[in-house]
Amino acid sequence: MTGVSVKSSASREAPVSGDLPQGSRPSVPVNTALSLLPVVAAGLALALHTALPARQVSPVSGYYAFLLKIFLLAGMAAVVLQFLLPTWRRRYGSIAPLVTAVVLVPAALDLVTLKFALFPLPYFPGPDLILKSLWADRGLLIVCVYHSILLLLSGYFAGTLVGLATGVLIGWYPACRYWLMPVLKTIGPVPATVWIPLSLVLFPHHLAFGSFPHRPCSLVSGDDHDKHGDLKRPDSSS
Repeated sequence: MTGVSVKSSASREAPVSGDLPQGSRPSVPVNTALSLLPVVAAGLALALHTALPARQVSPVSGYYAFLLKIFLLAGMAAVVLQFLLPTWRRRYGSIAPLVTAVVLVPAALDLVTLKFALFPLPYFPGPDLILKSLWADRGLLIVCVYHSILLLLSGYFAGTLVGLATGVLIGWYPACRYWLMPVLKTIGPVPATVWIPLSLVLFPHHLAFGSFPHRPCSLVSGDDHDKHGDLKRPDSSS
């Protein structure tokens, strides 16, 4: 009975699989200090962007400063929130260095382009000019993203339907397997970009053209069926 009680108490004290040992978990002060890093980085980037004069000829639009203010307010809110939610304290403390890097990398780009002009225009625009261009072309960018997603999804859905039908035919009917497997082995190694010139000729519409290169690639999965046996000519009776 003593051995059983010792074993049960030891199992209760053992850490659950997937949890960090107690000594390796960051303490509350460490998590608090880590959570302050994005706030300090955003404040420093905003101060440098506001105080240093611009040496590039492009006018300052204020989009980058507005984005830094949003980061600064969001970082302050995250610091306050961690005192209310202990779970959020642990999670945000682990991603705070990454958020700090996201703030500091554009700040460094702003220094070497807009503030010090170490990299000239138009090859190296600063983050303020990039954000200005993105906002000016937001309508065109939304349309481009919509059409890109539409082409991608239509190609994958059409390829999935064709690949599923081909796989069923190859798996259930020997005659289809006999004639389709050589086709799959031929187009299997061909990448999707090779089909672009052919799709330009066959499909003048942009939707059919954009979705066509995905369809031959979806048939390659049927090539695995060849492991179950050799290709044999179907009997005339079948």
